[in-house]
Amino acid sequence: MRRNGVWYWVTTVAVVAFGIVSIFSIGWLFLTAGMVMAVAGLTGWATSRPTIFWPVVAAIAAFFVGYIAVAPLSCHASATSGESVESVEGITECASVLGISYEGAGDYNPSLWPGVATGVAVAAAAGATARILTARRQRP
Repeated sequence: MRRNGVWYWVTTVAVVAFGIVSIFSIGWLFLTAGMVMAVAGLTGWATSRPTIFWPVVAAIAAFFVGYIAVAPLSCHASATSGESVESVEGITECASVLGISYEGAGDYNPSLWPGVATGVAVAAAAGATARILTARRQRP
């Protein structure tokens, strides 16, 4: 195995290990990236089929960026009381990285679909762009 191959697998194992250790916070991002690296390394796509490998890597990375930018990540709840104990009103407010506000009454749990839809759209654009760029580079 060449020296570059050894470093590829060392990096892949490190990314997967970090993903497992930190799974409850940002680990799922690293675990997914590490698994893509492992599949690409086992199939040989990382070196022999760059027109497949790089668009997939770009799409996965772009999905996470799009999702994290739009999905509601930080929430806080507040309550105000009226004249009696029975008239307590609660509001839950959530915000995304871009500052998009999601709010609702009571124990509100905002939908993740805006983040998923944005992630899919950004992933499709990034994958298509990477495909075009790698196809141009492959031409003799």
